Amino acid sequence: MEHSCFERVIMACILLSSVQLAYQNPFDHDGPMSKTTEAVVLWYLDVSFLAVFSAEFVLKHVAYGCGG
Repeated sequence: MEHSCFERVIMACILLSSVQLAYQNPFDHDGPMSKTTEAVVLWYLDVSFLAVFSAEFVLKHVAYGCGG
């Protein structure tokens, strides 16, 4: 969990996720249920980042335990 490659990937995901969240505005993109290409791509990015961060959470809890 402390491997530099793992940490770099997670940091890159955090950075990209932050950029995406800064770009995403429900008022400008017709809300989350819009079927425009842009809205669909943003939705898939949301789900992808959720999967990456959930996997990080599980891996760190398995490696370090729940107690810290």
